Amino acid sequence: MLAAQVGGLSLPAGARTSPAVGHGTVTVTTSGTAKVTLTVRFTVNGAVRATETLTLKGATRYTQAVSHDLGARPCSGTWGITASTDPDSGAHAGTAAVPACPTAVTGLDVTAFTVTGAKTAAATVRVTADGPGLVRLIGEFSAPNGATGRQDVGLSGKTSYTRTLSFAFPQRVCGQKVAFTASTDPAAPGGAVTRSVAVDCPAAVTSVTVKGLARTGTAATATVAVVTANAKQVRLTLTWLLAGKAAGTQTVTLSGKTSYTVTQTFAYPRLPCATAWGVRAATVPAAPGGASTLTKKTAACGTAGA
Repeated sequence: MLAAQVGGLSLPAGARTSPAVGHGTVTVTTSGTAKVTLTVRFTVNGAVRATETLTLKGATRYTQAVSHDLGARPCSGTWGITASTDPDSGAHAGTAAVPACPTAVTGLDVTAFTVTGAKTAAATVRVTADGPGLVRLIGEFSAPNGATGRQDVGLSGKTSYTRTLSFAFPQRVCGQKVAFTASTDPAAPGGAVTRSVAVDCPAAVTSVTVKGLARTGTAATATVAVVTANAKQVRLTLTWLLAGKAAGTQTVTLSGKTSYTVTQTFAYPRLPCATAWGVRAATVPAAPGGASTLTKKTAACGTAGA
C-alpha cells in the first residue's frame, strides 16, 4: 500500500515585487521500506511553476517539508502543491487562495499649482500605482502667515489617477510664498512632493472717503482717507465741483502703506452765493464702493458770507 497527502500550505502575503515562496508538507505512507520517488509540483492558478523530485527509503512513513519560489508573485486566484509517487499512488493535491497583494504607489507628481485671486489655491496631482487597491492621497496647503489646509482623498479601481485639490485661504496671501505638499499612503518611492508659488497681488483699493470739507473765502480744503489692500501704487484724483460741474482736478500718487490721509487745498476763481460746491474723490484702481463725494452750499445771496 502506498499513499500520499498534501497539507500545511502557506504563501506569505507581500508586495507584487516581493519573493513568492510557497511552503507545504507532503506525508507519504508505505507498506514497506523500499525506495519511493516523490515528485512535487508547485502550481499557480493551475499552471506548474516548479517541480522537485525527492527519494524516500528506509521507513514506512515520511513527512517532507517542501518549498519553492513560485516566480512572479500572483495576487489573485489559487496556488497549490501536487504530489505523485513512483510506485504510483495517484496524484494528491492541496490548494489555497493566493493572498491579495497590497497596492504600491509607483509615481507621484504635482503637475500644476496656482493661486487665483490671491486666495484660492489649486494643485493638480498625478498618482500611479501597481494595482487597483486603495491608495490615500494627502494634500497640504500652507502659507507663511500660518494658514493651512488639508485634503485626504481615497483612490481605487485604477492604476493611474489625476486629481485637482483646492483650498481657499481665510485671507489674501499677497506677497507670500504659498506651498503645497502631496504625499500618499502607502508612500511613493520618492516620498512627498512639494511645490510653491509666490503670490504677487495687483494694487487694490479697499475704500476711499472724503472725511472733511472746509473753505476760507474761495480757498477750499478737503481731507480724504484711502485704505488699500497692499502697499502698491494707487492714484487718488480730487475733482473740485461747482454747481455740479468740474472746476478743477488734482491727482496724488500713493504707495508704500495701506492707509493714507490726504489733505488738499483748491482755490476757486470765484464762489457765487447760493451755489453748491464740493469735491469728488476717486482712485485708480477704483474702490469697491466707487468714488466718494461731499458737497456744501455757499450762503444765500444777500446774507453775510455770501
